Amino acid sequence: MIMDGDNQLNKTEFDFFLKGNTSLDAVESKKPLEFLSDNGWKDIQKLETLGDVWSGFIDNLTKNKKAWKDWYDLEAPEYSEIPCGYTASLSKFQILLLMRVIRPDRVVNAIKNFIIEKMNDYYVKSPPISFEKIYESSTCKTPIVFILSPGADPFADVQKLVETVGLGMNKFKFLALGQGMEEQAKQYIEGGAMRGHWVMLQNCHLLASWLKKLEIIYDNITKPDKAFRLWLTTAPTDKFPLGILQKSLKVVTEPPDGLGQNIKQTYSKLSDEIFNEVPKMEFKPMLYVLSFFHAVI
Repeated sequence: MIMDGDNQLNKTEFDFFLKGNTSLDAVESKKPLEFLSDNGWKDIQKLETLGDVWSGFIDNLTKNKKAWKDWYDLEAPEYSEIPCGYTASLSKFQILLLMRVIRPDRVVNAIKNFIIEKMNDYYVKSPPISFEKIYESSTCKTPIVFILSPGADPFADVQKLVETVGLGMNKFKFLALGQGMEEQAKQYIEGGAMRGHWVMLQNCHLLASWLKKLEIIYDNITKPDKAFRLWLTTAPTDKFPLGILQKSLKVVTEPPDGLGQNIKQTYSKLSDEIFNEVPKMEFKPMLYVLSFFHAVI
């Protein structure tokens, strides 16, 4: 939108980046490079028709097969010179189109590079998650849904939060969902709503067939105890009930990206009370050092 407002956005290329080749017709010509996917080859047919710098692109691929294959085989081609001078001739946005048709698996990283180039890296770094703020924003009628990425698990942080707010572990019920766990999960939710417990159901995506019943169970709770909280964790899935998502707090969890983010995540968990307990000002930098070693380990 910023680029569009500054008249820097080619809307035809932007439309191609979002949709690719929308033609229903099959591609007649055989792809010249075996490593190209069928969808990639179909998109390239459309890309060449955009004119300007894309004119003759297919001919270039055909005449320089080895150079393009070597570039394709790179682990992170978005950081390397593109063959045949395309690094210089393409704009930063046009490079995204090229990645889309040849290495779609690296598009997310290429988008990050594009955002950093246009703005700065602040907009591609996930802020540290504050579980205290999540809790303060929630209510007994607001489920908290964690959408997990590989390697992320909020269980330990929620368990620590139980101690921080003084709830008591005897009022924290948790269950890793799986086949045959439906009835126990229902009992935890209904009992927790009545007694003011926290209930955490992990891996909801593994029991997708039961999620609609979960929505009904939750909707039938009319007067929950004010201390009641329902915590849910799930991998991304289209089976998750829309009704629960609409009324919930949604938190995307992902492992910190790199050492700097890892230190920041650890450092953010140090409360004011911890800082105030440090007897001397000169010892306080040691907390940062401890955060560094925690991130490295």
